[in-house]
Amino acid sequence: MKIGIYGGSFDPIHIGHLIIVERFIEILNLNKCLFIPSFISPFKAEENANISAETRLEILKLATESNPAFEIEDYEINRREISYTIDTLLYLQSKYPDSELFLLIGSDQARDFHKWKNFQDIMSIANICIARRILNYDINIFPFELYLNQKSKQIIKLNTPIIEISSTEIRERIKEGRSIKYMLTPSVYNYISENNIYK
Repeated sequence: MKIGIYGGSFDPIHIGHLIIVERFIEILNLNKCLFIPSFISPFKAEENANISAETRLEILKLATESNPAFEIEDYEINRREISYTIDTLLYLQSKYPDSELFLLIGSDQARDFHKWKNFQDIMSIANICIARRILNYDINIFPFELYLNQKSKQIIKLNTPIIEISSTEIRERIKEGRSIKYMLTPSVYNYISENNIYK
């Protein structure tokens, strides 16, 4: 089985995330993709959470429930600790011992990938798949080639669409009373609106 892995705070998840993951599955012919909401990101440990992990998880369920290829893995939230990708991958490797893992990251994350905890071990467990976040990015500007060894999996540059929507923008628009209607799935939009989230 070929399994995609997509982690993040998803605060909140929006249509840009969903479109990218659908294309990720299509390009690599994956059987499914696991959405893995972080409890606390190591790169955002000093920031205050906008909403609880449980609320982010509920929103994620609403956003993904209509696609059978989308699954949620709540391992990081259940651990209640800072979320390190290497720990999650080791868990998934034991959970799916006969599967090939594909880790989806953005081109902005790829620039600093060598700063991730045990990044070379990550490269030996999962194929690293880079989604475009900016126009005309060149994979050669990333430092992966400096760290490849005989244990490394593939580094795959994906021709994914660039969708200029961010969770930060959505939160700011809600606080300012501006529309977010077409940036989210209808179920997520209704849930956020009905529960006055981010206001």
